[in-house]
Amino acid sequence: MALAWHRSCRDIRMTKGQGIEMSEMDKLAAQMKQQRNRKTIADDASMDQEKKFTHWIESVGKLFDDIQVWLDPLAQSDLAQFERGMMDVEEKLPQNRVAKYEAPFLAMAINGKAARIVTVGLCFTDSDGAVDFMAREKQYRITRHIGSDVQWMIRNKSEHLGKDVVLNQDSLADAIRHYL
Repeated sequence: MALAWHRSCRDIRMTKGQGIEMSEMDKLAAQMKQQRNRKTIADDASMDQEKKFTHWIESVGKLFDDIQVWLDPLAQSDLAQFERGMMDVEEKLPQNRVAKYEAPFLAMAINGKAARIVTVGLCFTDSDGAVDFMAREKQYRITRHIGSDVQWMIRNKSEHLGKDVVLNQDSLADAIRHYL
C-alpha cells in the first residue's frame, strides 16, 4: 500500500504544472545525451573536414601530375626539371579555427630559371582551393573549381581584374613564355 501511495505521489509530482518535472537523474541523463550528440556532430564535422582536406591534397597532386605531363616536351629537351616535396600549410578557417596540414609543392627549373608551385589553401570564397605559381618575373594564381568535374583556372596575380582562363597545356605555355 505504501508503494502504491509513493507511486501516485510521484506521478502527481511529475505531472503538475505545464510540463513534466524531471528527476535529477533524468536531467543528468538528458545532459549527457545532449553532450554525446554534440560530440558526435563535432566528430562527424571533423571527419567531413578531414575528407575535404584529403581530397584537396589528392587534387593538388593530380594537378602536379598534369603539369609535369604538359611540360614533358621541355623536360625531354632538358629544359625543365621537377622536384616534388611536402610543405606545412596553416590555413585560417571560419569561426576562428585553424587547419594545419602537409600539402605538396612542385619546385621547377625552366630554362635554367627557378619556379615553384605552392599550396595556398582550400577555403576561399571564390574557389574550391588555390595554389600559387611563383617565378621571379611573374606570379599566377591557379584556382580549383568543383562542378561536375574538377576544373583548374589560371590568372596573372599582378592583374587585379585579370581574367581566369582554363588551365591546360596551352595556357601553361603562355604563363611560362617569359622564360625565353
